[in-house]
Amino acid sequence: MIKLRQCALRGLLDYYTENYRQDETVLAEAQSRLQKLKLLPEQWQTQRFRNWRLARLGLPEYEQERLAEETRQLLATMANSLEPSDGAIFMLNKWTQDEEEIARAFNNLARLKESLQWLPWRRRLLRRWSLLSQLNAWVQHVNHYKDVIFERSLSGQELGLEKRPPSPWWWRLLKHPRRRATLSFLVLPDRLLVMRTGWLSLDFEISPVTRNQARAMITRWPELVRDFRSARNLSSVNNQVDPPSARLDHRVERESLSQRLNELLQFPRLLADLPEGVTGLTMVPDDSLHVFPFAAIKLPDDRYLIERYSLSLAFASGNRRGAKNRMPSREALVVGASELSSCWSANHFILPGRWIIGLAETLCRAGAHSLLGCLWLVDDDLTVAFLKRFYKYCETSARDKALRRAQLDCLRGELDCGVGRQSNPYFGAGYNLYGDYSRLKL
Repeated sequence: MIKLRQCALRGLLDYYTENYRQDETVLAEAQSRLQKLKLLPEQWQTQRFRNWRLARLGLPEYEQERLAEETRQLLATMANSLEPSDGAIFMLNKWTQDEEEIARAFNNLARLKESLQWLPWRRRLLRRWSLLSQLNAWVQHVNHYKDVIFERSLSGQELGLEKRPPSPWWWRLLKHPRRRATLSFLVLPDRLLVMRTGWLSLDFEISPVTRNQARAMITRWPELVRDFRSARNLSSVNNQVDPPSARLDHRVERESLSQRLNELLQFPRLLADLPEGVTGLTMVPDDSLHVFPFAAIKLPDDRYLIERYSLSLAFASGNRRGAKNRMPSREALVVGASELSSCWSANHFILPGRWIIGLAETLCRAGAHSLLGCLWLVDDDLTVAFLKRFYKYCETSARDKALRRAQLDCLRGELDCGVGRQSNPYFGAGYNLYGDYSRLKL
């Protein structure tokens, strides 16, 4: 066993010193012996390095894909040998072959983006064109990857992630709504990718945070909400006054968390250079961001995100208003517009674990054009007043703008429902609009 581990370590050393020919000989020998001993974790790790070697040498794609499929099967075998709950934890920070490919691509894009500032303006234009072309292709690939992950999770089958020819970047950006920007997120084991698409605008940022760290930060906000009010019928306790020390602790932690999340989600950088005419944001969440109240984020200028932009969430690929992505089932649900006004309706996980999929996403992918859901406990009287105000604004405004106006009314304490201190983001920020954000035909 000791000699075998020494053999594997020698192969890894050859890989990192770029001695790829020797590396393959040593790792192939180690993997053969690991396979006989049925040491799956070590075999999986060795196989990953062999696949990286193929990519570095630029060997034929069919050979890379064959080895990548064997690596995926090894990982699936290890996960399936555990109880479902243990398997989900085991997979949480394990790199899949698809994720490794995406991470490598964005590492290259980050280097290309950084090199722009040192080039003469003519070369910078050519390099900028190359960057936009490559980034556009990978943004579309990430969107397709999310769709495939959803189908894999529902069907339980290992569906392939085939490469699709991307649409031209200039055509895709030209079609994007002028007054809107789309922020797409992808949470990888050791980083968070944030991609921004707008009219003739495309950019990205990378946050160096692990998936576990991101989940811990993102899910802390609902915990603060539960601490704020844990009673089911909030209308019966809304006049109670929390001790000053408790209110101060909540406020300090909420503001601190908001600042850290701003840095995590890269809002200051990606929103700073948006044109003044942009009034709406579409979020394409991933992992625990499915249950994050974006409206509650405070920007560096001390304003809530909802005070600057109307917000909507999307799950399907692309930036179309009514984009549909049918989930793989025998029957399709077709709904024009729906509301999920019960408590936690937008926070209900159907497939928790490694891949987080909620009720709202499932309904949208099944064909629902638009959904209004709530992330946490809601006060009955406030909900009635909030929805009345929302549908009143829908008569003259698009759905996302109507939601924004209703949430701002809530922040200002202008909802006539008997609930005090509505200015706390708890009351209005939990409402999310999913899918089509355009004008509702009443």
